[in-house]
Amino acid sequence: MFVKLKKIIKKFISIKYNFLLDHHTKKYIKFNKSKILKTSKNNNYNGIILLDFFDWKPFVFFWSILASYLSNKNNLQIKHFYFPLYKGIFSKHLFFKKPLTKIYQSFGSELGLTNIGKKLIKNELEKIDSYFSKIKSKEQLIKYKFKNILLGDLIYDSVVRTYQLPTFDFLDPKLKEKFIEAHQIFMLIEEYLKNNKVRYLIASDCVYNQYGIITRICFSKKIKVLILYNLGRGMVNFKLSSYDPQIRSNKNSYQKFRSIFKKQFSTISSRNKALKIGKKILHSRVLAKNKHGIYYLNKNPFFKPKRKSQNQLFHKDSYQCVIVLHNFFDSPHKYRSLYYNDYLEWVIDTIDILKKKRINCYIKFHPIKIEASADDKAYKIIYSKIKNYKNFIIIDGKTSYLELVSNGLKSAITCHGTVANELPYYGIKVINCGDNPHIDYNFCIHPKSKKQYKSFVNNIDKLKLDINLNDLYEFHFMNYFYFEDSYLRNKLNTKWLVKNLNNKSNEDNILLNDSTKYYDFIIKNEKNNKIIKKIENYIKDYILNNPIH
Repeated sequence: MFVKLKKIIKKFISIKYNFLLDHHTKKYIKFNKSKILKTSKNNNYNGIILLDFFDWKPFVFFWSILASYLSNKNNLQIKHFYFPLYKGIFSKHLFFKKPLTKIYQSFGSELGLTNIGKKLIKNELEKIDSYFSKIKSKEQLIKYKFKNILLGDLIYDSVVRTYQLPTFDFLDPKLKEKFIEAHQIFMLIEEYLKNNKVRYLIASDCVYNQYGIITRICFSKKIKVLILYNLGRGMVNFKLSSYDPQIRSNKNSYQKFRSIFKKQFSTISSRNKALKIGKKILHSRVLAKNKHGIYYLNKNPFFKPKRKSQNQLFHKDSYQCVIVLHNFFDSPHKYRSLYYNDYLEWVIDTIDILKKKRINCYIKFHPIKIEASADDKAYKIIYSKIKNYKNFIIIDGKTSYLELVSNGLKSAITCHGTVANELPYYGIKVINCGDNPHIDYNFCIHPKSKKQYKSFVNNIDKLKLDINLNDLYEFHFMNYFYFEDSYLRNKLNTKWLVKNLNNKSNEDNILLNDSTKYYDFIIKNEKNNKIIKKIENYIKDYILNNPIH
């Protein structure tokens, strides 16, 4: 009875949140109309800014300023697009998006494009069905293109994310559902762009059907694409970015870090200065000088525990490796290549190889569970695979790497995790499984194929690797300093966009910034710090220094 009552209360709160405007929201709408909305007397616009309709409040605040700036400068109309990622009632009906709709209207944006309420006709469905019938495997799906735009990776990742499936059978009807959805979204976008002069696309991301398809189509049509880069689930490291077709992403240009570094830092003194900065960044993590390590973690994974961990560890003199896992729902194809269809298929095959070798292996889950369902399903499958094998131990995701290092850890395996640019500091070999942010450097191991990856794992105890610490410093300088808008006169300060309470966990701070109390923070921040003008200066500086597409 109590559980049922809790569900009813939770549902009521959701309805209230998605339909009613509370006093915080009303104040913010008034604030937008007075501070950001510019009423144009001229309706003869030169084109459209197409903006993501996405309910993450720090993004929406920044976008309101960005869209307004571009609109005023180029005489453009602001419209928004919405393709829901999830299937719930609050996503499928704009009726339940009243507060967000009112906020978008308060800075001049109206709905331009959506798939809500749209249906495919019989002829269209038959065509899509014929495309699907030609695909015979998940591997073939991932490479699938429609009108020369890669869609297969987006479709695959949409199934994983929407339905919280760490992996799925090719015959699962959910796959065909997402395949059809992708084509419907594609056709709607194509029709809209044909009938409207879109000059800018502002998206929240470039993955999944919901954001990736429109990003790729717009870029192919030479429409300027802007994305607010961020880390830690939209809480840290904000900066404007554009879409890079070479990596199908808005990430830093990791595939050419070394050539950029060599070109920009040609003198010994400039190079040494840069390496010194990179060394400091790396040390803040691996020597636990920063309590978080990566900013969005609640605890640095290299922190030495105050008391001895309860984790069971292997004998110190044995050969030990660790498989470092990712969030299983989180877009497995976010990089250019992964040698398996998804993270679960990767870890299961890796476990099977190590089973035969009888190497002692820790399995470390990601310390943060954003979407518990897929990770929980993966845990059960992985546990069932290793529960009868003494050479596997599942350790707490929050376990300190220093515990493992001091216990004799020799190697690690990941798809593209940060351990590959951290653990080498301690002389530990790390094998990646496909494209990754450190692909341009040799301080970790980069197999060139699935076959080679399996060979490397099978010979993990025999592999040799010379680790150059200067390469580690260079990578950290490039990835965490140089590309973080260090070249701009005006910097985008995280404190202008999010409220972070030092005594709270990242999850608690996310809840705070996702509540309507966030609006009070922005109004107060503008009053005390004039952040709108500062953000406008940052946008102006970025656009002057970054020719977009």
